[in-house]
Amino acid sequence: MRCSVANSEQRLTRRAQFSPERQALLEQWRRGSMPSAPVAAIPRRADDGPARVSFSQQRFWFLDQLEPGNTAYNVPLHLRLTGPLDITAMERALTSIMERHAALRTTFDVIDGELRQIVAPAAPVTLPLVDVQHLVGEERADEARRLAIAELRRPFDL
Repeated sequence: MRCSVANSEQRLTRRAQFSPERQALLEQWRRGSMPSAPVAAIPRRADDGPARVSFSQQRFWFLDQLEPGNTAYNVPLHLRLTGPLDITAMERALTSIMERHAALRTTFDVIDGELRQIVAPAAPVTLPLVDVQHLVGEERADEARRLAIAELRRPFDL
């Protein structure tokens, strides 16, 4: 109890040293009525052609030039969906994501001796479908696993 009283006295002493503005802000915070600070939006880059690349992008491109087809930096993700799948809805959702995020449509190319980002226009996503319904039980699971591993090992061209 004594330690708690000492801490309270220390806080009051420190608070008394605050400017009136800072004391008012502290009181607002204690009441839970802090004014929210305006959130500045990240400005959209002007779409005026190929953009410069970051140092990280240069590094990945350089590594890809040293060892083309290396999948060491791919980040695989495996999802198992059960139940009926509305393929059209899935394609629309993926198309919407691709439209919203230019980074998913960005490739790299050397233009006039300088590495640049090229952002492709948005396009509809079409999922490749592989029918394994003719297989049963473990054969179907094995084939799905084989196809997934083959896809994980497939390099892509930066």
